[in-house]
Amino acid sequence: MIRSIQLPEREFNWIDVQDPQEDDFDRLSNEFHLPYLLAQDCLRPEHLPKYEFTGGSHFLMMRSFDENADSDATSIQDLTRKIALFITEKQIISIHRVELDYLDSIEDRFNSHHLPVTIQGVVHQLILTVIKSYEAPIEKLQDEYESFEEIIFSGNADSLSTYK
Repeated sequence: MIRSIQLPEREFNWIDVQDPQEDDFDRLSNEFHLPYLLAQDCLRPEHLPKYEFTGGSHFLMMRSFDENADSDATSIQDLTRKIALFITEKQIISIHRVELDYLDSIEDRFNSHHLPVTIQGVVHQLILTVIKSYEAPIEKLQDEYESFEEIIFSGNADSLSTYK
């Protein structure tokens, strides 16, 4: 699904593509002048975050933490959700497989707070939101580490075998 995200008083387009199909890649390549193979790379599960500058546009692929990931998930593909951005002077195109609630939050933030809307501002908010998606799991791991450390230093090492 290809949709245009409406932001107030902006001089650029933000096109959001969720769960693109083969005909969407054709449209992205033809209508929006995206390199076809690079657009298809957006959804290949093995791709890790990266940045490229190609043909006058910036390509940024990021992964945000998936708060709905299974508790026993261990792979990067199971723990994160990928979003790719194509950025030019006049447009941002975001491509992702699943719905990402934070895109609506960013849109709402710009619409309700009347923030100055620039491409740089939107890209900044996208990157910041992706980075912040890791705060909760990092804090959880930090708490678990501190509990583990407390057990070790309390002299109750026997209780480590039952630690979860």
